Amino acid sequence: FFELYFRNFWMLVSAGLWYILLSIPVVTSGLANVGMAYICRMAARDKHVFLTSDFFGAIKRNWKRALPVGIINLIISVVFAADLYVLYIYWSQGIINKTWGAVVFAASMVFIAGFTFMKYYIYTLMITFDYNIKTLYKNSWLFATLGIKHNLIITGTLAIIFALAYVLLTLNFRIGLTIIIVVGAFVYPSFSMFLIQFNVFPEIKKYIIDPYYAEHP
Repeated sequence: FFELYFRNFWMLVSAGLWYILLSIPVVTSGLANVGMAYICRMAARDKHVFLTSDFFGAIKRNWKRALPVGIINLIISVVFAADLYVLYIYWSQGIINKTWGAVVFAASMVFIAGFTFMKYYIYTLMITFDYNIKTLYKNSWLFATLGIKHNLIITGTLAIIFALAYVLLTLNFRIGLTIIIVVGAFVYPSFSMFLIQFNVFPEIKKYIIDPYYAEHP
């Protein structure tokens, strides 16, 4: 993992800058994700890419699916955030009893975890197969359970990064915030997507690509 990551470090950082620029309008985050997913998938497979042309080439080929998927994912994320916020208000003000609140919270976290795992796969499936949006979501949801080992590796690694960021803020807020902004802008987008591609593509290859070639040699 680290051999491939550091070999492609500056190329991935450069891709991260395109990613940030395209993510600024928020509604175009799907386009940014599909471009970054393609670059990182190729890097994770140790394949050569032409950064700018391949980044925007992936967007050009997939924008009709990437744009609505990005908006749908954004809406779902907002709904989940609102759900947790309302639950917290109801719980803190005693509008809902603690037992029922705990049940609703647990159910919400299960759906949030499943949605998070699903998002690891959706853009990789998009750039690899000519699926429609419904099939993208269906297969991504299946991989949320099929690839549980790699999903937990990705989530655990990203959780450690966020924990380290929190520690930096508590040790020295100004220095910690500076480091977080620099790393978050220049390193984190490409690192997180490379981590995802490195882990999810073997699962996709195992369950879809290899069986296909076994049946169609």
